[in-house]
Amino acid sequence: MIRKRSRGEQQTEQGTTRTPMLTLTFSVQDARLEGWRGNDPLVTQASIRDVTIHKVYVDTGSSVDIIYEHCFWLLPDRWKDNLQPTTGRLVGFTGHSLWPLGTIHLPLTVTSHDKQQKKTALIDFVFIRHAVEHNIILGIAALLKLGAVPSTMHGVMKFDTPRGAATVLATSSRELQCFAIMKPTEITKEAKKLRRDLAKGKEVINKEHPNQPVSIGCDLPSHVRRALVDLLKRYKHVFAWTPTDMVGVERKVIEHKLVIKPGVKEVKQKKRV
Repeated sequence: MIRKRSRGEQQTEQGTTRTPMLTLTFSVQDARLEGWRGNDPLVTQASIRDVTIHKVYVDTGSSVDIIYEHCFWLLPDRWKDNLQPTTGRLVGFTGHSLWPLGTIHLPLTVTSHDKQQKKTALIDFVFIRHAVEHNIILGIAALLKLGAVPSTMHGVMKFDTPRGAATVLATSSRELQCFAIMKPTEITKEAKKLRRDLAKGKEVINKEHPNQPVSIGCDLPSHVRRALVDLLKRYKHVFAWTPTDMVGVERKVIEHKLVIKPGVKEVKQKKRV
């Protein structure tokens, strides 16, 4: 008599045949980046076959793995033929959305800091166009396939191998140069300096309209700046200094008006901060 196994027995049997994962732990004895503060983003490097990818951002809050356009086009052409179209959108935690250019399967390899251990997994990357500092984002799906566990506090990422646990070090924040922090007093000084530079770079081209100066770049050489000002003064009649100078343009094109329904009572809105 043959008895059909229940779903629970099948799951139990499948679970016993899986290769057990090593226990990955972090301690002060681990290799770590010198000067790591623990509050920087965990950015490291990996490779796609024989191409080394720098600025790989490990993001445990991302549900997808992303490769950006500026990195994608550096890959060999024979790999790009695997790009597949997609119809879904990517929605960030702020609510903004991006339309992906496609999806592609690429073999990603992470290597330990001592170059002795490595691990490769086929990752489903979402290909998008966006101006960012990073080349690739590794989300929870890629970390699960690689069996990797990151620790931002320690600045490392560990993954299990048949030879034991391997460690990948983060890239130094000094090498990333992603952002700069200024004190409020420095921001105020920079804003005042910018306003002074803008005022200093203005020149009166038409003496009949001294309240309409033209901004000229302060970083131009003096002889180039003077030649440009002389040229603008010579052809000042080409520019429209008043609405009457705009001959041939209908009033309805340049006139702005507020369309209000006749008879509607006006309501004063509260001041917005």
